[in-house]
Amino acid sequence: MGCAGGVLRREIGGGVCDLWVGVHHEQAGCGVRACGECGGDAGDISVVGVNSFEYALLYVCISFLHMVQTKANIFTRKHTMKTTYIRTDLATESPIAEELSTLKGIEFSEEEEGAVHISHLEVTGNEGAELIGKPVGSYITLCFPRLWLERDAVVEQIANVAARELREIAHKVAPGFSRLLVVGLGNRHITPDAIGPLAVEKIQATRHIKLEDGELFRHMGVSEIACIIPGVTGDTGIETAELIAAATVATKPELVILVDALVARSSDRLATTVQITDTGIAPGSGVGNSRSRIDAETLGVPVIAVGVPTVVNSSTLVYDALEKAGIEEIGKELHAVLENGRSFFVSVKESDVATRELATLVAQTIGGL
Repeated sequence: MGCAGGVLRREIGGGVCDLWVGVHHEQAGCGVRACGECGGDAGDISVVGVNSFEYALLYVCISFLHMVQTKANIFTRKHTMKTTYIRTDLATESPIAEELSTLKGIEFSEEEEGAVHISHLEVTGNEGAELIGKPVGSYITLCFPRLWLERDAVVEQIANVAARELREIAHKVAPGFSRLLVVGLGNRHITPDAIGPLAVEKIQATRHIKLEDGELFRHMGVSEIACIIPGVTGDTGIETAELIAAATVATKPELVILVDALVARSSDRLATTVQITDTGIAPGSGVGNSRSRIDAETLGVPVIAVGVPTVVNSSTLVYDALEKAGIEEIGKELHAVLENGRSFFVSVKESDVATRELATLVAQTIGGL
């Protein structure tokens, strides 16, 4: 008995996929379509010398492959849309946030404590860093209700949790530290960007007390804290990173803490979230005005960044609305609108009171070190 070659041909993802099978002549049935060599068109399903059962089996296999390819293409398009239109400084809002617990090079856990939702994200390797677009390091995200609408007891509980999380990561990166440099980044004249300056104004500097009266300082039982509000380059003409580097040389801190306003993806995060990370920060990166990065590598000492999301990008708001409506692809016209360079940033309507309350929270958190 001889063998006949059978082929199932179907167009998949713009190409042609062939599956060949060998069947005995005695089992061979009538060909459904001729193969490409016998007149079949590319994209047709073609079977030669295959009985009906085998044809059905091969058809199912090819259909499955076609479905997988289609889903992969959809995922790629969706991922491209996400990386294009999602602008956020929060590690837990990365385009693949829903997959954090399953990704290689990333450790992720969540818990609830009173009014606070706590997320711990550890990027352990370069593979994880590339996946979420953030440097290797620790990211702690605290989410809570709007402080200005809560009772004092709830606000106190939130502050205690934030202080504990900051204390733990601080002693992890700078064990036994006693000298701090606290930096308030941002423009104090723009309300959503004033978190850093307002927070640092509320922190009690103690370095000068130690220099002038060492015995009094010892009785105070506090850390040696120096504070600086460097302003913005547009006002000073000096890169913020250069001013901080100079202050670091002068005060010789064992730990630098940066406070800054951030950009969120979700409007639900505005003024209700604090991110604490040991990876430093690039001021202005979230709003497309990135300056020199400030981190342990550039300063030579451990750096912790405490950030509060206060604005969301308008293009991100549009994308989120489309995603919630189940729209996975956008037309050229909408794409042109989103990419025309005229996007703006939106804050909560209670921006002034929210900024003050969050600045107080951050000041209390750092003051407890």
